[in-house]
Amino acid sequence: MDTVSVRIAPVSALVIAAVVLAGCSSRPSSSGDGDGGSGSPDVQVTTVPEVNNGPGKGFKLGDCGGMTDAEITAAVGVPGLKRDVDSLLGCRWSTGPGTGDTSLSLYWYRGSSAQKEASVARNLGHTVESVTTKSYPGYRVSNVGLCELSAGSGPDFLHWSLQTGAVKNDPCKAVDTLMDSLLGKVGKQ
Repeated sequence: MDTVSVRIAPVSALVIAAVVLAGCSSRPSSSGDGDGGSGSPDVQVTTVPEVNNGPGKGFKLGDCGGMTDAEITAAVGVPGLKRDVDSLLGCRWSTGPGTGDTSLSLYWYRGSSAQKEASVARNLGHTVESVTTKSYPGYRVSNVGLCELSAGSGPDFLHWSLQTGAVKNDPCKAVDTLMDSLLGKVGKQ
């Protein structure tokens, strides 16, 4: 009996894994009844639509929002900024240690709101100001050497954050320029 139970355990694990994997897949329904012709409902899969018809409709972004390294350097005014993070969620440009330690980040979110993120900033003790950029509502956080600016549209939320001790101009001026440029590119990639 012990031998049988040892053989059944791996088989049971395979059956359970197959059931779980089958439950995670979806196929389009050819009959339009939502059950894929199998008698049981298909798993609903949510996709991220690539649309932008203005505020409230969501954003379509290319790699790093379509922002070039030259645009970043020109807006921030700090030589030596290099893109060191480039992911599906955002990008970061920074200088190395000993050069003013400038870090600029662009992140985009789906399923969060600018209001929710502003509440987090307030809870961290930051002063938060409501702003609108090119008809997109958002918020700004500014402290010495720090400026953050967001813009939201429907389910999407864009966020620039600049932390530096080396910016010659007001860091918020740089972030304003970057958000304005980014919103001009959204949906045009």
